Amino acid sequence: MNQDANAHSPQPSLIEIGEGELISAPQVDAKFNHNNVEVKQFKIHDIKSMADEVGQILNSMETYMNKQRRRRLEKLRPPSRISRNWYFAAIAIPFAGYVTYKLTQRDLGSRIAAEAYDKISKFFAEHVSEPLVSM
Repeated sequence: MNQDANAHSPQPSLIEIGEGELISAPQVDAKFNHNNVEVKQFKIHDIKSMADEVGQILNSMETYMNKQRRRRLEKLRPPSRISRNWYFAAIAIPFAGYVTYKLTQRDLGSRIAAEAYDKISKFFAEHVSEPLVSM
């Protein structure tokens, strides 16, 4: 029963160095990085647990890369349309306000609207209504 429990729990991969000496992967890093010794030949004794470790590392890297991608895309998002076209708003808003002010003075706006309506109705009668009736 105890062997079954140990078979399912991930064990660190064992690496044989030299003459039958077995060490785990973290021990390899600690031992060989400090002594500057190169490992030229090694044997992996538990390939399943090594594959499990690599799978866990790949899953954690995928999660990390997704978070990093979202963070970078948020920083690189283009500015809003108003921020990109601020010069247009800086000119158009005061101009529109000035035109509106001038049109409301002395009832000029209603006179222009009445004249525009009169011209549009004449154009429609001459170019649309009369040709349709004569056909």
